[in-house]
Amino acid sequence: MGLANWDSVAAVFVILAWWVYPVVALGTTVAAWVLFGNRLLGAARWVDRVPLAWVLVGVALIGWIAVAG
Repeated sequence: MGLANWDSVAAVFVILAWWVYPVVALGTTVAAWVLFGNRLLGAARWVDRVPLAWVLVGVALIGWIAVAG
């Protein structure tokens, strides 16, 4: 219910992060494939891990909601 409060700056950031995730996931996947094609395997691995930050924050947020509820 806290996300429905548009006066909250935190709610706005959560909603923006939610909508930006697919763009970041697609962009980093394309960038990783380009790096992989140029034989920069280490860089490709690290670039492809960027969307994992969204997953970790989402799991932490769900855990926080479960504990606070």
